[in-house]
Amino acid sequence: MEKRFKVSPLVHNGPCKDIYTIEGRFIHEMENLGGRGGGGGWFRTSEPGEAHAFFMPFSVTMMVAYLYKEGSYDLRPLGRVVSDYVGVISSKHPFWNRTNGADHFMLSCHDWGPHASRANPQLYTNSIRVLCNANTTEGFDPRKDVSLPEINLLFGDLPTQLLPSTTTTRAHLAFFAGGLHGPIRPILLRH
Repeated sequence: MEKRFKVSPLVHNGPCKDIYTIEGRFIHEMENLGGRGGGGGWFRTSEPGEAHAFFMPFSVTMMVAYLYKEGSYDLRPLGRVVSDYVGVISSKHPFWNRTNGADHFMLSCHDWGPHASRANPQLYTNSIRVLCNANTTEGFDPRKDVSLPEINLLFGDLPTQLLPSTTTTRAHLAFFAGGLHGPIRPILLRH
């Protein structure tokens, strides 16, 4: 009897052609363009002692695509993968343990990213969570977490407006989606 297994790209891979594009682009850029001497950039080092922070390249969007059973509303499989991932990192790499994960970060643009991170208390409480859904009711902590805007790329290529320009400089860059609710957005628009 032959057994077949489906290989799921849950880590080191992410979407690059939808509303969650930034999640996949970030993973791609860090892994393929970010290292010294191999793609030109100063975002990654092969010497862990030189690192300021450690990126955990799992994709909540890919976990949803491969693990979530439509209509079940059961997020436990996502949580188990995230918790197992952190377990492997903390058991194999000493850098997690020296700060209990406070110098590690995850990125998720899927709405379920905050839920998936709750599966591991150290990740949820200590680590930096870079989230497109920066909602305090979902556990976003502005003292340690980071908000990242979503970018919807229909074809996977970055539009020229998002590429660095050598001819123009911007004094300010701001983004928010939705209406002018709450007290902060009207103040931002005035400035």
